[in-house]
Amino acid sequence: MGAFRPTQGRLERLPFADGAFDVVVAADVLEHVPDLPAAVAELARVLAPGGRLVFDTINRTPWSWFTAVFGLERWLRMVPRGTHDWRLFIRPAELDRLLRVGGLEVVAVEGLASRVGPGDVVRGLLTRRLPTPTFATGKDRRASYLGDYRKAPV
Repeated sequence: MGAFRPTQGRLERLPFADGAFDVVVAADVLEHVPDLPAAVAELARVLAPGGRLVFDTINRTPWSWFTAVFGLERWLRMVPRGTHDWRLFIRPAELDRLLRVGGLEVVAVEGLASRVGPGDVVRGLLTRRLPTPTFATGKDRRASYLGDYRKAPV
């Protein structure tokens, strides 16, 4: 196992050799990238044959705008305003298409939903505070989803 060496770079131009990694994790990043096709191509490039890409991202739906942009940024102010650009959120089919072009095949895709009930929403609207939610995986992809893809072996 190699040593951990943090490296700074742009997702669209990663400073690593082709096939450098057996696993790549893209957590809370893809929905912030203006050139998604270039970023996905780079992730596929640095992934070794047979390697895995795991990610989470935000789906581009009215619900995700309401929860991530309006709810978290504007109403609750849990993240700075402007953190999310709804136009950069990614529908699962769009990301799947880009990943397949990059030579990756789907292993699993699951929805990721916060477990916030109606009472939590009402309290949040009144107090502008929301308890840290728990999350559940399943079929609900209205807001976010997780993916596991494998690069085809040589």
